[in-house]
Amino acid sequence: MVTPDGVKFDWNWKSEYNHALYTVRPFVYFHLGAGSRRVVVDGIEPMDVPSDYIQPYLFHDLYRKVIHRDGETLGMEICLPVWRYREFIDAHRYDHAAVTTLLLVTTEETQLEHLIARKVAAGDIGAVANSIVVMGSERVGNRIGRFLCVVEHRGSAMSDEIAEYRVNEQGIVFP
Repeated sequence: MVTPDGVKFDWNWKSEYNHALYTVRPFVYFHLGAGSRRVVVDGIEPMDVPSDYIQPYLFHDLYRKVIHRDGETLGMEICLPVWRYREFIDAHRYDHAAVTTLLLVTTEETQLEHLIARKVAAGDIGAVANSIVVMGSERVGNRIGRFLCVVEHRGSAMSDEIAEYRVNEQGIVFP
């Protein structure tokens, strides 16, 4: 298909996406129904023009249509015919508002100063995020230090401190 401005557009991706969504929806539903309350999506790759990039759109679509959709409604869509699986759906209800979602986004910037100064562009997933935590590095004497900072957190107070962290066998540790 050719658009009015002469760009050739291939709709095969939509078919592939719908096929993948057909698999992802029950995966998410059954995990949330079993008690999971955290979803981590790793991740979105760097992009020059966020509004031209499909990964944020796909994540937002998944977030809206699956992760934060009423559990009973999603269960009824997945467990068709509903009358046959009604007991299962009722036994595995969950509150989608209690689900925490974390999206990891890779950027070209790695230094903390550059990440803090980075502007949110139109179409950037960060424009609708509730919280943005940046993790970057800085030179500290003769070593590279790892730091994190909350640059946005809607709805409540946040610290403006930059915290150094280390990664060891136990995970992230704040010295």
